[in-house]
Amino acid sequence: MNSTKKEKPDYLNFGKYAMGGAVGWGRFGALVGVIITLCFWCVAWGLKPYDTIDMAIDKPKVDLRKEVYLIAKNKPLLMLMLAFGTDMIANSTLLAVNMYYFKYVLNRVDLVPITSIALTVTGVLSNLAIPYLTKKAGKKRLYWWGSLLSILPLAILQIKPVVPGSALLVLITLFGLISTVPSALAWAMLPDCVDYAEYITGVNGNGVVSSTFSFMNKLCGAVGSFLASYLLGIFGFVANQEQTETVLFVIVCLRFAVPILGYIASLISMHFYELTDERNLEIRRALEERAGGKENGYA
Repeated sequence: MNSTKKEKPDYLNFGKYAMGGAVGWGRFGALVGVIITLCFWCVAWGLKPYDTIDMAIDKPKVDLRKEVYLIAKNKPLLMLMLAFGTDMIANSTLLAVNMYYFKYVLNRVDLVPITSIALTVTGVLSNLAIPYLTKKAGKKRLYWWGSLLSILPLAILQIKPVVPGSALLVLITLFGLISTVPSALAWAMLPDCVDYAEYITGVNGNGVVSSTFSFMNKLCGAVGSFLASYLLGIFGFVANQEQTETVLFVIVCLRFAVPILGYIASLISMHFYELTDERNLEIRRALEERAGGKENGYA
């Protein structure tokens, strides 16, 4: 007598709803989209409208030459954009090949969610610690040391890419804890570049400086992702099959060596970034005195 295996009811068939493949990633993307939307709503509801708009005031015409001049004369902004841009290329390249590293080099896809959670937790902790660390070290010095120390765990894994899971988790957690600092700190340094632009040109270029910085952020993120996919294609990567030694080496280099080069470029850029905390304070005082003089009727 043939017996058939009794199927589980749908509500017990958890495998049916497992996050895997295109359907799983689609569900995950939708979940992240909902969470992000709720977060944006919470921020918007918590804001208070301090700004007022006088509709009777004529809006000045945008002079593209002056806008470009405002950026070109702002050396600290250029150095910050270069440092942050190379960081973005490093991080986007790293993330683009992250799954390939775990799947084809380590054969440990099971470690992906664990390391992702570790990076998320360390990112939150680092952001909470940044105000305290900034007071102790200053923005420029903290950015420089964050970029330098981010290289260490990457260098270890570049030399020895296959390590035990526990050691890998420690190194990746350490990298996440450190690398979050310069990535987040760059946005805190941007207002200093705005003040510097106003100090040397007399023009408050908050809009053009912020938009240029955001554009650099998106551009470099796209460059990093393109670089990863382009190089993998050149060296013969084919999904879901055993990879050649050359492809495995390229994956490791994209995961670790390219980000190292990005952070080295950040170190060089930060060396020429001249806005220390003391200098920022001097500029802020000069701008306040200038504004006070105008209010009192002085040019």
